[in-house]
Amino acid sequence: MGLYKRAISIPSPFSVQTSETFDGNDGKWSTFFITAGSSQLQFRALISSASYYSRVISQNGCKQGGTFIDGCTDWRGEDGNTGYVAADSSTRDQTASGQYQLDINDKYLATDNTFGFPPDNRNSSYTKNNNATFDIDQINISSGSATAQNLAIPNTPLAATVQPSFFLSYIGLAIGSTPIGSELTPSLLETLYNASSIPSKSFAYTAGAYYKNYYGSLTLGGWDQNRMGKMTSSFGMPTNLHSIIPQVTVNNIVVQTSKGDSISVTTTNGNTNKFPAVIETTLPFLYLPESICDKFQQIFGLTYEDSSGLYRVNNTQRQINMGSTITIDVNDINNPSTSFEIILPYAAFDLNTSWPISNGSYFPIRRSPSASTTNILGRTILQETYMVVNYENQTFSLGQALFPSSNDLKLAPILADKYNISPSSGLSKGAIAGIVVGAILLLAAIAGLIFFFLRRKRRRASAEADKEKAAIEEQDDAERRASTMTGTTVGRPGADRHLSELSSDSEHPSGRHGHGLYELPEEGKPLELEDKTDTAAWRRNSELRSQTGGGRFFELMGDMPDTMASTGSTPRFTSATPAMTPPTGTPATTSAVLANNRSSFRSWRSRRRTNSGGVSPQSGSVVGGASPSAQFSVTPVSPSPRSPSPTQANLVSQQISPDQSPRPDEPRTS
Repeated sequence: MGLYKRAISIPSPFSVQTSETFDGNDGKWSTFFITAGSSQLQFRALISSASYYSRVISQNGCKQGGTFIDGCTDWRGEDGNTGYVAADSSTRDQTASGQYQLDINDKYLATDNTFGFPPDNRNSSYTKNNNATFDIDQINISSGSATAQNLAIPNTPLAATVQPSFFLSYIGLAIGSTPIGSELTPSLLETLYNASSIPSKSFAYTAGAYYKNYYGSLTLGGWDQNRMGKMTSSFGMPTNLHSIIPQVTVNNIVVQTSKGDSISVTTTNGNTNKFPAVIETTLPFLYLPESICDKFQQIFGLTYEDSSGLYRVNNTQRQINMGSTITIDVNDINNPSTSFEIILPYAAFDLNTSWPISNGSYFPIRRSPSASTTNILGRTILQETYMVVNYENQTFSLGQALFPSSNDLKLAPILADKYNISPSSGLSKGAIAGIVVGAILLLAAIAGLIFFFLRRKRRRASAEADKEKAAIEEQDDAERRASTMTGTTVGRPGADRHLSELSSDSEHPSGRHGHGLYELPEEGKPLELEDKTDTAAWRRNSELRSQTGGGRFFELMGDMPDTMASTGSTPRFTSATPAMTPPTGTPATTSAVLANNRSSFRSWRSRRRTNSGGVSPQSGSVVGGASPSAQFSVTPVSPSPRSPSPTQANLVSQQISPDQSPRPDEPRTS
């Protein structure tokens, strides 16, 4: 029994539902819904592409001195609840829980674990450390499609904290495992993929734009074609970092000012300074070399604030800067030919801070920590950029973000290898070569079979043609033999007949009809009448030739003597001679009549010779004493009262054809 590959059901990409609000204390950002625990407490969350775990606000996240701060739960996106309490969740793993330090992969970013705001800018009720309680619990996400769908994701690493360093909740989308207790717990994307809820370990994200009043987009296992313009070729993701995250080389950053000036902030003394950077969504900032930050400060009239490490800008300068654009030229870190230009209006950098930080406008750049060799292009650039991350093959793509008038989705899947059913999927070069060779051999075999059958068909056709030709030739031979016996010339229909036509009704030169068919003796020469008026001699010669017997019918073309023609006296057979039927009628009838006449005459001649001895050719006397006049006289065949048809005339000609060979028992005539 043959083996068949079982059909695989391919899951669809999942579009995560947006909260349709803009949240944050470092700007206004589009957020997404997430629920945690058995109580399904709902939070509005941002995206962290560098975290293995998701993060929510704990129960005491909005308390100051034991008292809740009015409005805090809404500011922090707790959406009507007072925070997550692990002990209240029946879906939590009771054996895996602990206190751990919050960070975003300090191995690639910084050393002081301070990625939000410096401690002196925090409310005094908050501690400097970023500790959080880690648990393994269930979270839920809902789809943003027209047909609402809910995904329950059990056994997911979840951190709950009160610290405002990360003011909002986050959905962690990095690939990896989080050590909680004695267990290594896989990330959210890996859990969804292992449960066949999405077609691959991949995601696509754009942050949305508050200045355009347009929400963000997050798709798991695919991407939304309605939100991405022209896509770049794939960039590679290096694995030498603490996490596999998108990384590029920044070739240049150019500012086009509102006054029309074009200034490169990465060029010093005519030399452009390239540098590596990761693209990360957890924070809004662009962590850049200090020299580049200083040039931005000069161009846009920024003020560096030592206490917060932020670059502030007053309202007057903001209005001047609004017409400017910033273009960031990046390429693949290992393949410079793969590049992309991130074009941002100044409005994308026009952000504001709020509680627990002092309110004010700021420009989202920060100086890279001196101990770090890696820079960051944060969430700010993803307001105008759409990023697709594919952990299956460790690549990512960038494209210009689109802002369509309709909220319709057009999702395209990114397939893992086990779902990729294309002909070339999973085939080695050797397998492909084998398939090609097999296909060539198969085609050659088919061509050989076709040639064999065609050749066989031709041979059959040739044999049948030869057989038919032989049959025709055999038929022609038979007909020739029959014509020899019957005295006629016959053949296949359409065969040429070379006939001489003799008409018994042809007119004489004198205009009279008087010639007919007679049988002359085989031996001796026909007698020619020297005197056409000598009737007696004409009759005597005719009788003499008739008495010798064994002759064929000839038409005497000499004119009949006038006395015979006028008196109607013509030679005729006596009753002793065999009856001869005139050759008239159809060709078939004529042949039969002639054959019958010949047969009757031969029988008569045979009996005559047996009984009487024969006729002497020299004297014309009858051997055995029989009188010629008493036994044999010549009577001309009476001509047809009407002219014979062409067929009849032809048949008569056939009987007297000089080419016709005499029968074996007849003497040859000269």
